[in-house]
Amino acid sequence: MGINASTQAISEMRSDIQHAISEIQSISAQITAAGRPPGEWTDTQSQQYGTAMAKAAKATTQPLDTLKQAIPKLNKLEEALNQYSSVRFS
Repeated sequence: MGINASTQAISEMRSDIQHAISEIQSISAQITAAGRPPGEWTDTQSQQYGTAMAKAAKATTQPLDTLKQAIPKLNKLEEALNQYSSVRFS
């Protein structure tokens, strides 16, 4: 009986998660930038728009902690899989 996992799959997952983290950070930065009204926008509606965009930017980043915590776990899983794969049963 073998294990149904590969270090390549784990490496791809790690890469996908790192890419997702970068994309989420970029999206949040873009939302934040879009929420900064030009200097001439000083009315209440513009302020509400800025507040709504700040909330959206913050909400976008909510999964970041979970994603970042997954990276070391994948590293440990990959290491354990490598160690298991190196064991020779006779």
